[in-house]
Amino acid sequence: MNTIDSASLLRDELFDSVLICGSETGPEGDLFDEAAARGVAPVVVPHLIRQICPVCDALALVELVRLMRRLRPSIVHTHTSKAGVLGRVAARLARVPVVVHTPHGHVFDGYFGRVGSALVVACERAVAPLADALVELTERSRYEHLARGIGKADRFYVVPSGVDSSRFNPDIYPVAAARQGLKLPAEAFVVGCFARLVPVKGVDVLLEAAGRLRQGGNVTLLLVGDGPLRAELTARAGSLGVDARFLGLREDVPELMAACDVVAVPSRNEGMGRAAVEAALMGLPVVASRVSGLSEVVEDGVTGLLVAPEDADGLARGLERLMLDGGKRRRLGEAARGRALSRYTVETGMKALRELYTGLLNVGGDDGRLS
Repeated sequence: MNTIDSASLLRDELFDSVLICGSETGPEGDLFDEAAARGVAPVVVPHLIRQICPVCDALALVELVRLMRRLRPSIVHTHTSKAGVLGRVAARLARVPVVVHTPHGHVFDGYFGRVGSALVVACERAVAPLADALVELTERSRYEHLARGIGKADRFYVVPSGVDSSRFNPDIYPVAAARQGLKLPAEAFVVGCFARLVPVKGVDVLLEAAGRLRQGGNVTLLLVGDGPLRAELTARAGSLGVDARFLGLREDVPELMAACDVVAVPSRNEGMGRAAVEAALMGLPVVASRVSGLSEVVEDGVTGLLVAPEDADGLARGLERLMLDGGKRRRLGEAARGRALSRYTVETGMKALRELYTGLLNVGGDDGRLS
């Protein structure tokens, strides 16, 4: 969504844009239709896939170089680790004037073992000089890259991933109607989790925490998203006796959040935590892991609660505090919305990105527009 926003909203008398992506989808879903509806139908590079595959990666690099030479962009802005490495190398081989990269967090932990993580860090160190600017979503993520010797401080910029505050607005979605549509008991304490069902998102920790919430009322989990762990997590919820509703991929996220009392983000690693920002804009407190960007997005005790990652007992205690104190939930939720409106709207993000682009380039292309 961040990339679709920037590709679609930065199209005017100065900028044009082309969105390039891989072909892989799987149970986690894709945003091809969303991008097309926003006027930036993706150009698909067939061999650009998430997994490491030397043959596919080499072919993707060739495809990207050819595409960039044909498009002749003024700027190439890459996103995430895998596409970021191949895209930056391709951009330099194609002699693109300006290259920008956004890691969207990092994969230094929570994804691979010690050896795999060390290889990722070495690779990121090697390709960091290929970018004229490195864009982080939070100051914390910037610090974590620099601490590992990735990039130079003067090339880092912080541009949060903005969220559409006109859509994520609690005034639009009545709570009673949202709960009625999901057939939720009126007395239920509803915890939402909006995440891919993959290990790094820590949904297993949330299930364990919910299984330990035995005091103060009925607890229902709304789990929105899909992924390879769905069957395993569904079975685990059953064995724990947790009322967990696995809703799969949904497009009505604001309406579903309106039915929640709190949102949990139990990730083992998170660049910023878009779901945490969306929940804040909906006026909901967030109980999140104290990791990377989440520790900056959620202000502990002010807009939500932070707990140690992998700590099911700590997560349970945090959820129970808010379950038993409706006044505290409201105070944290109101503070969360005010903070998100001042820092994390799409308008704020696009303004910062536009300033970065125009600062990196002084002249346009042949038709006077930058791409």
